[in-house]
Amino acid sequence: MAAASGPPTEDMESGLWAHTPLDLVLQILNRLPPNEVACTARLVCRAAARQLHSRFVSLSEWVPPTEFAARWQRPGATLALSLRQRRRLVALVAVSGVVANLRVAAEAAGCLLTSEAAAAAAAAGQVDACAALMGELGHLPFFSLFEAGVALPHSSFREWDRELRNRLVAEPLCAAAYAGNERMCRWLMRNGVEWHEAAVLAAGRGGHASLMELLEGLRPSGTAAASHFARVARSLQLPHAAAWRVEMLAAAAAGCDVHTLRYLQAKWQRVQRFTDAYGRVTAAAAASSTSDWQAKLDLLIGLGYKRSVDAAAAAAARPDAAARLAFLSARGFPSDDGACLRVAAAAGNVTLVEHLLASGVPVSDEAMAAAAREGQLACLQTLALRGGARVMQDALEAAAVRGHVGVVEWVLREAPPRALQAPAELMGRNLLTAACMSGSMELMSWLRAWGAGWSPAQWLLAARAGNCEVLSWMLASGHPLQMDGNAYLFAAWNGDMHTVRHLRALGASWGDFGRVCPCVAAFRNPLRLVLGLVEAGCPLTWFDRLVFAWRMRTEGHRLRASTTVASASGGSKGGVRGGGSGGGAAAARRAECGSNGSSRQALPWYASFGWL
Repeated sequence: MAAASGPPTEDMESGLWAHTPLDLVLQILNRLPPNEVACTARLVCRAAARQLHSRFVSLSEWVPPTEFAARWQRPGATLALSLRQRRRLVALVAVSGVVANLRVAAEAAGCLLTSEAAAAAAAAGQVDACAALMGELGHLPFFSLFEAGVALPHSSFREWDRELRNRLVAEPLCAAAYAGNERMCRWLMRNGVEWHEAAVLAAGRGGHASLMELLEGLRPSGTAAASHFARVARSLQLPHAAAWRVEMLAAAAAGCDVHTLRYLQAKWQRVQRFTDAYGRVTAAAAASSTSDWQAKLDLLIGLGYKRSVDAAAAAAARPDAAARLAFLSARGFPSDDGACLRVAAAAGNVTLVEHLLASGVPVSDEAMAAAAREGQLACLQTLALRGGARVMQDALEAAAVRGHVGVVEWVLREAPPRALQAPAELMGRNLLTAACMSGSMELMSWLRAWGAGWSPAQWLLAARAGNCEVLSWMLASGHPLQMDGNAYLFAAWNGDMHTVRHLRALGASWGDFGRVCPCVAAFRNPLRLVLGLVEAGCPLTWFDRLVFAWRMRTEGHRLRASTTVASASGGSKGGVRGGGSGGGAAAARRAECGSNGSSRQALPWYASFGWL
């Protein structure tokens, strides 16, 4: 997340540093934090600046608050960032633990924050940042398919795996457990974060057996039968205790060393009755990131664990997949070569893809789709040139949704015609619509130049993505400004007040917003969102006005209290209050009034964000 600093000015070299030997200056600067060198220290001496390599700013590390505020309080600082990138910005700053910068980032993001920011701070052990996010700035709770009661298929272990992956990056307790931070786990539970069985497994997958046992011992009474994992156990027709034992052992096999796995296996699995479900344990060991994965597999095989066909597919995702697959084959593990090819293509392992193709594994549409979705252009080219499969329309649209410019450009311009499901001209019609969901200006402008046309849905999807620069570009490029108010609805659903304000500045009408989105001020909507909509001029019904006035009287003191605390702290540390929803215009005015022509305002910062 980079930022290059500008050259030092002449007056900065006319003082003490002008008479200091260059070697001594370099020794002094090399002892400073890298971000301090990149932001300010490079300005003291022109000769030293040419010798220093710290030309970029890492947002996840400490950044001088004055420099951070000078960059992110400028008007339009986040205009070219999508909603996902703005929330990612806050998460990166939360990792640094600088609360003053966190408030500035939350203000610049201009949206309701998700639990990912708190999870990032928890994984880094930043208690102060977690406290600010959970108390002062606020964040939306983690959304779970299990908690929402969504019907899951019978192969619920896959859904459970997806649940675990989501919680590792978006649930504070799981993130702290995976990082092995017992102090943070206890702090979170003392401050209202509910215990969840996924945190136990996260600790095991992170290689922290003692923390896993500690969290298991903290299980609240009466939650075993009603837990989310009980649904998985029922779908497998296993008792809850047996299915949970499988998951505990699989977590240990994935993250712990062989000695810990042997100890835990002897402790937990006293009755040697291994069902097919225990194949998850060997699959987890095959994909383990520890160096003793071979010893763990030998241990499990010797104890009678099943040689699961899923082990090969799990190992195919690792960088040393070829060696792992050879080891599994020597130990008698069955292999689904098609699944291995698909996983290797998604992981971008060109060497393994070529090896599997040379051994006679046929190219499949699923492998092509996996490479396209994950943006693995080299693997996609290898598969397409071999022939026998096609790039499906939905896979290419998925690549466009994720902003994979290289994949889309190659498929439309250079891919062999036999590798396409339909002619490129027909496939490209819906790609611009899909690209609007990515918020990628580069991809959308390329597709427009290629010949893709407009559609009414694109404006709504662009508002949902939250890249205000894209919205302005679409309007300037001839896309009609929709006046039905649905764009406001999409932005409001995401809690994206930054986009709501920009739509208002572009002249978009609220339309039938009050009719299609009744009860804006209802009790389930965050008060920050309601307040932001009101400040942006949202038309409220009489009932909304009544409820909003009542909520401001009963809950508004929390917003006022956090604003007072943030303003007092921000005034002394170069930060501003961070509401995550409103106050963007005020922040812009403060940035304009506080610049005073400072050279720091002109520093060319460049933020690099991934589209995934």
